Amino acid sequence: MREACPFCNTSLELERFERIKQIAGIRRENPVVYNGRYIRVVPDFYPVSPLNGEDGYHLLLVTERHVVSMADLSEDEYREKEQLAERIMGRLGGGVRFEHGGRGSNGHTSMKSIHHAHEHLVGLRKREVEEVQVVVEREMLSMGFLKREGDVKGVLGERQEDDPYLYVALGGRKFVFCPGNGSRDVPSQFMKRVIMARGKGFINWKEMGLDEEVLMAMRARTTFEKFAGNGDGCIMENR
Repeated sequence: MREACPFCNTSLELERFERIKQIAGIRRENPVVYNGRYIRVVPDFYPVSPLNGEDGYHLLLVTERHVVSMADLSEDEYREKEQLAERIMGRLGGGVRFEHGGRGSNGHTSMKSIHHAHEHLVGLRKREVEEVQVVVEREMLSMGFLKREGDVKGVLGERQEDDPYLYVALGGRKFVFCPGNGSRDVPSQFMKRVIMARGKGFINWKEMGLDEEVLMAMRARTTFEKFAGNGDGCIMENR
């Protein structure tokens, strides 16, 4: 239901943001970095660990319309999403883009925690990107998923609604991992687990204790403090 979706119900989003602000002493007044026509950009409230350092960032591209996956977007919506992603990563530095798509069906559970389309943009160095690519391909193929190279809209134009998938863009290439015959369930938040295994370890944001919440809030401050504006397009050259 949209009322229970933190990306649709802004009061839920702001409540969580206020709690993180209090813990980490974040000075921003608004979690939105940029508002497009179809897509808004917000920092991830619970970012991955390689954000330590000036080059790190962890942003989310969130659809204004409530849809489950980026594969369900219209051509105009998808075009804006791609343009935003390319411009942001061009300005902030390279890294990894990913989406846990689909709600889960045909005996497979979903890889995502919030069933509202959102794509992650994570700043990583070239060596880190290469390491992540090796692990992702190895793990997904070992679980029986099929790897197809290409864009989500092109690869999944004929997909069965709600089938889970993993979309990853890194190193100038784009991949979609889809369930194959006999494929196993992928752990929730799979990509965060892969990336954070390189740092201080994975923390499930849905099961955090107070100490873990403090740690995640302090990580989040690194990203929030990069953006002094309040939805004014501060990471974009123009509207």
